[in-house]
Amino acid sequence: MTGAPPQAHEAIYATWLTLGGATKPRTANGVAAVVEAGETAAVAHGIGDFIPATYDVIVSERKTTRIPGVRLRIRTLTREDVIPLTGYLA
Repeated sequence: MTGAPPQAHEAIYATWLTLGGATKPRTANGVAAVVEAGETAAVAHGIGDFIPATYDVIVSERKTTRIPGVRLRIRTLTREDVIPLTGYLA
């Protein structure tokens, strides 16, 4: 029995999930608490020809991680600052 083929940006999605992207509640502004940023977001959206050395992630509150190659930035984002991968705000 063979396994499922790997997803295109599996490492980016796995990092987002590990940091609580799917489970943390949205901020008061209605934005996800964990958001990919910079070159990482560009790769996930299929923009450009980047190979990021580190994953840039914006979090809504102070957080630390031991995941190698992940840089966390604390920012307060608004809905206008974020473009969801699905193309619409959930």
